[in-house]
Amino acid sequence: MTYFAFEGGVGQDAVDGAIEISPAQYLAAIDAMQRGMVVTVSGGAFDLASSAPEPEPEEEPEPTGPVDLVAYVAHTRWMREVSGITVPIGGEDVPVSTDRGDDRHALHTNYSAIVGGLRRDGAAFKFADGVSRAVSNDDMMTAILAALAHVQHCFDLELQALASIAAGNITTTGEIDAFFAAGAAPL
Repeated sequence: MTYFAFEGGVGQDAVDGAIEISPAQYLAAIDAMQRGMVVTVSGGAFDLASSAPEPEPEEEPEPTGPVDLVAYVAHTRWMREVSGITVPIGGEDVPVSTDRGDDRHALHTNYSAIVGGLRRDGAAFKFADGVSRAVSNDDMMTAILAALAHVQHCFDLELQALASIAAGNITTTGEIDAFFAAGAAPL
């Protein structure tokens, strides 16, 4: 039986550029290819490379159509909404998470407990920096109301941006970014 090596493999058929190899070389090449090596042929000799060459990275295609400005506004509002705020509590600036889910649920739960007279004044609360603090009900209410005002302000900015898009006053993502950057938080 006759065996051949060619660029990228081995076989029993002679293909363009193939060279004849011994049965022992053929078996060694099969074993090496099963371990991820590749066959190379150059100058009438074959060799086993340690691995296949890395493919050229594909470039991401450039956007071909217009950007959905409404979706961009929603995303920008969302990113601002969940970015959190800083509130002065007990003489220090404390980060307050405004992320949806457990963080906002904890704020709402504490609000209900304060309003219902169920939260002990000075009870501990863990803020966005992971530090538990004894917080008075007045300071806790300040943090809660500031967080809720921040979230509402983000939705108000979104509504204003959408109206500006509809009126033709905002036509690019850069203008949306500038609009949100100019919209100061209500704290």
